[in-house]
Amino acid sequence: MKPSACRALRSSLAAGRPAFGLWVTLDSPAITEIAVALGLDFVVIDAEHGHLDWKDFAEHLRATVRSDTVA
Repeated sequence: MKPSACRALRSSLAAGRPAFGLWVTLDSPAITEIAVALGLDFVVIDAEHGHLDWKDFAEHLRATVRSDTVA
């Protein structure tokens, strides 16, 4: 995730524009890759209620690292 993506999301929310995203509890980073490919604004990686471990969490983050999707 790029800092510019974070700034863009904050600006959209501050302006009252809708933001679209996913709440991810599945371990497969393919879900986050799909969200990035769709151009979603954000992905919430739920490590509390899902069964994700640190490896899964890192793979989800890695899927967003060069995208405009905020994780």
